[in-house]
Amino acid sequence: MISEEDLKFLYKIDSFKAWSESPEFKVGEKWRFTTHQLRRSLAYYISQSALVSLPTLKKQLKHLNREMTVYYCQSSLPEDDFSEGGHICTLLQKTKPDADTIAYLDQVALSDDSLYGCHGKFVEKNIAANDIEIYSQQNRNDLRKQFLYGEISYKETALGACTALSPCLKRAMREISGCLSCERAVIKPKNIENTINYQKEFVEDLKARDPDSIEYRSELAELNALIAYKVKFIDKDKSHDSN
Repeated sequence: MISEEDLKFLYKIDSFKAWSESPEFKVGEKWRFTTHQLRRSLAYYISQSALVSLPTLKKQLKHLNREMTVYYCQSSLPEDDFSEGGHICTLLQKTKPDADTIAYLDQVALSDDSLYGCHGKFVEKNIAANDIEIYSQQNRNDLRKQFLYGEISYKETALGACTALSPCLKRAMREISGCLSCERAVIKPKNIENTINYQKEFVEDLKARDPDSIEYRSELAELNALIAYKVKFIDKDKSHDSN
């Protein structure tokens, strides 16, 4: 069922469309989505991949005749979506800037959460000063262009999000605490609390196995770094707000 939160998310995607005025998107109505849509999409993308033969797909979909399978393999999408290389990756690359823009707006720029980390604080400061401007279509288009031209990136992390363009060596080494000092990181209180809880369980398990192991000492250092950050920044802000 469509909730108020769903409606808010739709307005984040396109704030100039009257979502609440449409009978299909009123709060309390059923979201128009069926498993049959997945079935049609599966048939289409499999056929475009050229990795599965038509008889095999017909058997998978349990169709009585070949014509029905061919019909399922058709789509309302423009044919040129797969023209470059004839593969679904072309469509994914084409839609990624839009998907990243929506995710960034929802999880960072228009998020109701308090933001920490260098990039998180930068966003909070600028949105606080121009909280109406982010809703303008021009600003959204400019943000999309930044993603399109590789001027900004968006990836979800255990602690929030990362906007770095270059590969992260610390992430490759599984150093979660590396995000704490990264200038492109977004840290969220709920994320860091959840990560600390999981890390505590992991550290306790390692300690029970071998308290002298290098793995235990390194994961304990990770845990201590996360706790220290939470106490220094997040808990301090909470204490200040309560006073």
